[in-house]
Amino acid sequence: MIVVRAGQAGNPANLKNGAKPVSVTASAIADEMKALVRDAARPISPGEGVKAQQRRARVNLGFPDEWRVRFAWYGRAGQWSAVIVDDFRARYRAWRTRMEARGRG
Repeated sequence: MIVVRAGQAGNPANLKNGAKPVSVTASAIADEMKALVRDAARPISPGEGVKAQQRRARVNLGFPDEWRVRFAWYGRAGQWSAVIVDDFRARYRAWRTRMEARGRG
């Protein structure tokens, strides 16, 4: 079976030979986790590398696994379990609450 990656499903040429598009839900979850992790990397200084931004996101989210932050950063988090997604959402909400309390939100 051929699986089409997110972003390719809209092109009918990618659905030949029995390919099936990735579910919209998985793509939406990947996009949400990507936005969440990138927002947690703030503030970003000019010239700062991606690795430093990912490290800051890990610190701000309470040190989740490094590979999970990296996968979320690049939009590859669509197949995670609901428990992990909920954990990331809870960590993000806690971080946003802390930032708003400090007046930085």
